[in-house]
Amino acid sequence: MLRRLGEGVHVRLPTELPELRVGNGSCDVDVLIDHPSIAPLHATIERLDEVLRVRDAGTGSSFEFDPRNERFAPRADIVVNVGEPFALGHVRLMPLDERLANLVPVLERALGDRSYVRVDAALTAIVNARPLCLELPASSTPDLLSAIHAASPRREYPFTLVTQLPGSPETIDAVCTAGACGMIVIDLRGGGQPTGDLLYSLGSRHYQLWPCFLFAPGAGDPRSVAELNAHWL
Repeated sequence: MLRRLGEGVHVRLPTELPELRVGNGSCDVDVLIDHPSIAPLHATIERLDEVLRVRDAGTGSSFEFDPRNERFAPRADIVVNVGEPFALGHVRLMPLDERLANLVPVLERALGDRSYVRVDAALTAIVNARPLCLELPASSTPDLLSAIHAASPRREYPFTLVTQLPGSPETIDAVCTAGACGMIVIDLRGGGQPTGDLLYSLGSRHYQLWPCFLFAPGAGDPRSVAELNAHWL
């Protein structure tokens, strides 16, 4: 499906058609996007293995997202992966596979009603394995993080929950090596502070980990974790 970013609305893509015509509904199309900036026949979408190929139908208002400057630029032929935004007219869209689509209601329950923009940002962070921070009471279990891991591109790698902070170089290396390129969750709800060596290792290309952190509610934003450019859920 396609998620209309900033709106919390999803557009289903018919599974039986290899190529889909997208438009505003004033002519015969396969995918309806009801918006004034969408032309009667705006674009076609073709499935190519795990990606979508979006081709403008001559309107000149299809846009590729450039993550380097976080801007949309006009382009007539776009190849889009799951979780990568693009735009048709003024409608920003993100393709979701079944796992990410099933994660959306889980995020909505955690982030609250009408939290469209926050859910959009969370999906972007998850797809790009950006460090995550989550506030949870000490008595609760991190079911949300398990669901995030199961829907993420790192789902084939381990999910590791660290409740005792490693301090020595040897223990840090052992924990990070065991993480094996997967999602590693550092539980800081007991008040501990990660060392600089641990934070460096979590962000190191040597281990290729996806670090996430658990905080007690109201714990604030420790500078050491903020420097990892973490996304707060």
